Amino acid sequence: MPLPILLSKGSLILKILPHIGATIVSLEKGNSGNLLKSDSRLWDDKEVPEQSAFSGFKPYNGHTIWVSPQSQWWTQQDINTQRRDSASPWPPDPYINYGDYTIIRKESHCISLQSPESPVSGITIQKDIAINDDESIYLNTIFTNTTNKVVSWDIWYNTRVDGFSKVYVPVASDKDVRVVPVLNDSTTEMPYQIVNNFFSYQTTMPEGIFTRRCSKTYIYPNRPWIGAFTGNNLFVIRFEMHPQKSIHPDQALVEIYNHTESDTSDALHELEYHSPKRSLRPDESMEGWEVWKIFDSPDLKTDNERIAFLQQLISKGEL
Repeated sequence: MPLPILLSKGSLILKILPHIGATIVSLEKGNSGNLLKSDSRLWDDKEVPEQSAFSGFKPYNGHTIWVSPQSQWWTQQDINTQRRDSASPWPPDPYINYGDYTIIRKESHCISLQSPESPVSGITIQKDIAINDDESIYLNTIFTNTTNKVVSWDIWYNTRVDGFSKVYVPVASDKDVRVVPVLNDSTTEMPYQIVNNFFSYQTTMPEGIFTRRCSKTYIYPNRPWIGAFTGNNLFVIRFEMHPQKSIHPDQALVEIYNHTESDTSDALHELEYHSPKRSLRPDESMEGWEVWKIFDSPDLKTDNERIAFLQQLISKGEL
């Protein structure tokens, strides 16, 4: 099986799996280690889920692109009628997630990849990934309608990091934050806080009768970025700020999901950004982007120290 493709410039190294949905599975700066949540044992996986409307889900994690809203994932296709008629919210499109992407062009620091046509979502995806001279990373995504009818989606960026990373989103007030815990016999909510206009989860392990903790938070931030502290690094995801009314009401401009289980290796944070939803005529395209930047940070122990560090970067105009 193919091994990851490497992009590099300066101290940055990216690893991408073209044969598994062009998933970005590793992001390293110097000796940081992998800042993304991804299991390297799966990178040469010989049992990739089939490109089929009946395939299930396999957690390669890392960074991927989904269509959105999730409530409509299976409603714009006629192959798997059971998923269509139930408006199934899971799994995501296997053609997009597990397809073997074609490399359009590649240099040492940049790559463009094209997905197969998806009969589930009715689109192809082009992913353009480049490491810039300042060691920021530019990710541009193009959806193109390949059907003979109108399809309607937004572009959903989903980046996974370790569940115990300290993730912060700047907000104007708690009115811009909606937390939805997962509650059942085995799962309880994840604690969170809003301090000095920063939302963050207070990641903890499940206790007592519970085997999992997880919550999903829908946020309209007052600045267009998400920050994740991992070790001595601050990983920042920037995006375009859109009017709140342009985002599908089932989703949010920013969404943060936090999950833990009794095994600490299962801890997961998902850092998500949504573009506005658009209706695409046949052959019409839409684009979205993110820019990633890694800052060196001291070994900060508390929320107050980390928030002060973020505020210092804001005052310098770096965030």
